Amino acid sequence: MSLEERVVSCLYNVDRHLLGRGVHYSLELINLFTSMQIKSKESGESFGDWVVPNEWVLYSAFIRNSNTNVALSHRDSTLRVLKYSDPISTRKLPEEFSGHIWLDEHIPYRTSYYSKNWGFCMSNSEWSALTIKGEIDANIDSESIPGKLYYGEKLIKGKVPYEILFTSYICHPSLVNDNLSGVSSIVRLMNDLETRSSNYFSYRFILMPETIGAVMLANELDFSKVLFGATLHCSSGKKNITFKKSPLSYSVLNALVEEFDFDLVDFEPFGSDERQFSTFELDYGVFSRTPYAQFEEYHNSSDNLNSYSPEHHKIFGDKLLEFIERADREVFYKISKKYSAKRGELFLSKHNLYRKIGGTLNNSDDSMIIINWALFLARSGFSSATVVASKSGKGEREVIQVLKLLKDASIIDLL
Repeated sequence: MSLEERVVSCLYNVDRHLLGRGVHYSLELINLFTSMQIKSKESGESFGDWVVPNEWVLYSAFIRNSNTNVALSHRDSTLRVLKYSDPISTRKLPEEFSGHIWLDEHIPYRTSYYSKNWGFCMSNSEWSALTIKGEIDANIDSESIPGKLYYGEKLIKGKVPYEILFTSYICHPSLVNDNLSGVSSIVRLMNDLETRSSNYFSYRFILMPETIGAVMLANELDFSKVLFGATLHCSSGKKNITFKKSPLSYSVLNALVEEFDFDLVDFEPFGSDERQFSTFELDYGVFSRTPYAQFEEYHNSSDNLNSYSPEHHKIFGDKLLEFIERADREVFYKISKKYSAKRGELFLSKHNLYRKIGGTLNNSDDSMIIINWALFLARSGFSSATVVASKSGKGEREVIQVLKLLKDASIIDLL
């Protein structure tokens, strides 16, 4: 059994949502396979426009037909109760449950984190059995209390302090592809990279609740040394690996991914935590095998251990390691601190880097083409030899030689 499969099996039955014991216990279980720091934020703490909500505690819940023996309980499935349901005890006719019952062919996964509501999730056949005769009793014994938003973090230091960031979300209960597969992919990468002595860059891994966790971290992380990052999710499907591109115009991440046989999807401001990190102009994308909402098991109880594909999941991890090994060899650079605050083009003549005779075109000189692109691209932060080569149309070896000239002139820093 692969590491990914063992992690998925271990975490499958733990009931998780945004805050509280389920996430904390899951992180403790993950630490049986690796080591992460378990950190937390308190309910009421604010980050940007968001506030960490209270923890939701579910003690018991059931829905039953008062005239038959048909009954459904929260013990049947971690998806049974609308997450963050208010407490309720009521008896109604079936038609009076409108807005409080969520149906699908399988039990759907539904949440109400930031608006007051209550309800149950079930299959169409379960609802049919409940409504066959008379009134229905519904009872949810729950409580909203100040709690903690837990997340796990691990930094694997390389030869330089510049980081590549990988994240995934840990709040979904009993859903394998979305998203225990992403969580266990992170665990595997942490273990594999921790045993390598050849890591040039540093690697930061974070497991957190979706959206609110990313907003919190995007407001707190120091991005000044983050080269790029990616979310891993829905990574155990049977389709080809898909990469959702970074929205940055001159993305190093996009350029590196294009060397691989992945399906490429343009950025749009929908999806997962890439929305939050991209808001901060971080070079950030998403790796998956089946993009969210594009597989029939999405957000329902059929996304379970029976539909899980360990073989495809392992291949995803293998390919991610190949990508990391490629990224670890990339030549990154940035404008040196001496020149980073200067506006406008640099006066290259004083560095003996500009042509001697004016009146000719810059694009008639290969070195000038590379220099102009290199300095232009670095204005937005980190760039790399691969991106400069792609934009300039010149060979990567030639680009690296020119980058070394710029470094010798103290105009850029090679990382």
